[in-house]
Amino acid sequence: MLGEGRSSLERSSLYTGEKSKNYSDRLMVIQLTADQENLIESKLKTGQYQSPEEILQIAFRLFEKYDESDAEWLEDTRVKVQEAYDETAPAVDGPTFIRELRQKIQAQM
Repeated sequence: MLGEGRSSLERSSLYTGEKSKNYSDRLMVIQLTADQENLIESKLKTGQYQSPEEILQIAFRLFEKYDESDAEWLEDTRVKVQEAYDETAPAVDGPTFIRELRQKIQAQM
Protein backbone atom coordinates (compact mmCIF):
# COMPACT_ATOMS: atom_id res chain seq x y z
CA MET A 1 0.00 0.00 0.00
CA LEU A 2 1.08 3.61 0.33
CA GLY A 3 2.87 3.08 3.64
CA GLU A 4 6.35 1.59 3.61
CA GLY A 5 8.38 1.56 0.42
CA ARG A 6 6.77 1.51 -2.96
CA SER A 7 3.33 0.13 -3.67
CA SER A 8 2.75 -2.58 -6.24
CA LEU A 9 1.36 0.11 -8.53
CA GLU A 10 4.51 2.17 -8.27
CA ARG A 11 6.51 -0.91 -9.26
CA SER A 12 4.28 -1.61 -12.27
CA SER A 13 5.37 -0.84 -15.79
CA LEU A 14 2.67 1.84 -16.13
CA TYR A 15 4.20 3.88 -13.32
CA THR A 16 7.89 3.38 -14.03
CA GLY A 17 7.59 4.11 -17.70
CA GLU A 18 8.79 0.74 -18.95
CA LYS A 19 7.42 0.02 -22.40
CA SER A 20 5.04 -2.84 -22.85
CA LYS A 21 4.31 -4.56 -26.15
CA ASN A 22 0.67 -3.43 -25.71
CA TYR A 23 1.49 0.28 -25.58
CA SER A 24 2.71 2.83 -28.08
CA ASP A 25 5.99 4.68 -27.63
CA ARG A 26 4.16 7.42 -25.74
CA LEU A 27 3.47 6.81 -22.06
CA MET A 28 1.30 8.88 -19.71
CA VAL A 29 2.05 8.90 -16.01
CA ILE A 30 -1.03 9.40 -13.85
CA GLN A 31 -1.52 10.01 -10.16
CA LEU A 32 -4.10 7.86 -8.37
CA THR A 33 -5.93 8.67 -5.17
CA ALA A 34 -5.46 6.29 -2.27
CA ASP A 35 -8.97 4.91 -2.85
CA GLN A 36 -8.26 4.29 -6.53
CA GLU A 37 -4.99 2.57 -5.73
CA ASN A 38 -6.65 0.43 -3.05
CA LEU A 39 -9.38 -0.59 -5.49
CA ILE A 40 -6.85 -1.66 -8.11
CA GLU A 41 -4.75 -3.53 -5.55
CA SER A 42 -7.83 -5.33 -4.19
CA LYS A 43 -8.77 -6.40 -7.73
CA LEU A 44 -5.23 -7.67 -8.33
CA LYS A 45 -5.32 -9.69 -5.10
CA THR A 46 -8.35 -11.64 -6.37
CA GLY A 47 -6.15 -13.08 -9.11
CA GLN A 48 -8.76 -12.22 -11.74
CA TYR A 49 -6.51 -9.55 -13.22
CA GLN A 50 -2.82 -9.83 -14.05
CA SER A 51 -1.77 -6.17 -13.91
CA PRO A 52 -2.93 -2.64 -13.17
CA GLU A 53 -2.77 -2.00 -16.91
CA GLU A 54 -5.33 -4.76 -17.55
CA ILE A 55 -7.72 -3.22 -15.00
CA LEU A 56 -7.32 0.23 -16.53
CA GLN A 57 -7.84 -1.12 -20.06
CA ILE A 58 -11.16 -2.61 -18.93
CA ALA A 59 -12.12 0.62 -17.18
CA PHE A 60 -11.37 2.66 -20.31
CA ARG A 61 -13.39 0.27 -22.52
CA LEU A 62 -16.33 0.64 -20.13
CA PHE A 63 -15.89 4.42 -20.16
CA GLU A 64 -16.04 4.42 -23.98
CA LYS A 65 -19.19 2.28 -23.91
CA TYR A 66 -20.73 4.66 -21.38
CA ASP A 67 -19.98 7.63 -23.63
CA GLU A 68 -21.46 5.83 -26.65
CA SER A 69 -24.55 4.88 -24.68
CA ASP A 70 -24.93 8.42 -23.38
CA ALA A 71 -24.65 9.85 -26.90
CA GLU A 72 -27.24 7.34 -28.20
CA TRP A 73 -29.61 8.22 -25.34
CA LEU A 74 -29.21 11.93 -26.05
CA GLU A 75 -29.95 11.47 -29.76
CA ASP A 76 -32.96 9.21 -29.04
CA THR A 77 -34.30 11.80 -26.61
CA ARG A 78 -33.89 14.59 -29.16
CA VAL A 79 -35.79 12.55 -31.74
CA LYS A 80 -38.60 11.78 -29.30
CA VAL A 81 -38.91 15.40 -28.23
CA GLN A 82 -39.03 16.51 -31.85
CA GLU A 83 -41.67 13.86 -32.68
CA ALA A 84 -43.78 14.95 -29.70
CA TYR A 85 -43.41 18.57 -30.72
CA ASP A 86 -44.40 17.77 -34.32
CA GLU A 87 -47.49 15.82 -33.17
CA THR A 88 -48.70 18.41 -30.69
CA ALA A 89 -52.07 19.96 -31.51
CA PRO A 90 -52.17 23.71 -31.80
CA ALA A 91 -52.45 25.55 -28.53
CA VAL A 92 -55.95 26.46 -27.35
CA ASP A 93 -56.64 29.35 -25.02
CA GLY A 94 -58.26 28.63 -21.64
CA PRO A 95 -61.81 29.86 -22.35
CA THR A 96 -61.98 27.94 -25.63
CA PHE A 97 -60.75 24.78 -23.92
CA ILE A 98 -63.39 25.06 -21.16
CA ARG A 99 -66.16 25.75 -23.71
CA GLU A 100 -65.18 22.72 -25.82
CA LEU A 101 -64.89 20.54 -22.72
CA ARG A 102 -68.39 21.57 -21.57
CA GLN A 103 -69.76 20.81 -25.02
CA LYS A 104 -68.24 17.31 -24.94
CA ILE A 105 -69.66 16.65 -21.48
CA GLN A 106 -73.12 17.86 -22.47
CA ALA A 107 -73.04 15.73 -25.63
CA GLN A 108 -72.38 12.65 -23.49
CA MET A 109 -75.38 13.32 -21.21
